[in-house]
Amino acid sequence: MVNLQTFVRKYSLLILSILGIVISIYLLIVHYSNIPIACPKTNFVNCDLVLKSSYAVLFGIPMPFYGIFFFLVALFFLNRIKILIWWLSIGILFVFYLLYTELFRLHVICLWCTSVHIIVFIMFFISLIFHLFDP
Repeated sequence: MVNLQTFVRKYSLLILSILGIVISIYLLIVHYSNIPIACPKTNFVNCDLVLKSSYAVLFGIPMPFYGIFFFLVALFFLNRIKILIWWLSIGILFVFYLLYTELFRLHVICLWCTSVHIIVFIMFFISLIFHLFDP
């Protein structure tokens, strides 16, 4: 029988992974189309500038592809918590690189990208807390 902690962990991580995939797909659609992105433009927030910058593509691949891949792998490792924590740790390192790029290279942030970054952090902390305190 599955205990409540395992149930909550798995389904919260499942929902967050799916949300990350959906947001990444939306950003990929915006990348390849002329659809305007639903994002305010201010002095500090400019999704358009971030998504059209040279930093939005790595090794010829748009960043949203990496997001989709990242969350699909996370889904695959939902039942292997130690591997998932390591995978999410790599994701956090990548998020730090992306935040550095947004804040110190571009001087603006993308709210959609930030939502994906927050999802990665939440997934990491959920995994870590449940792993540390799992009986």
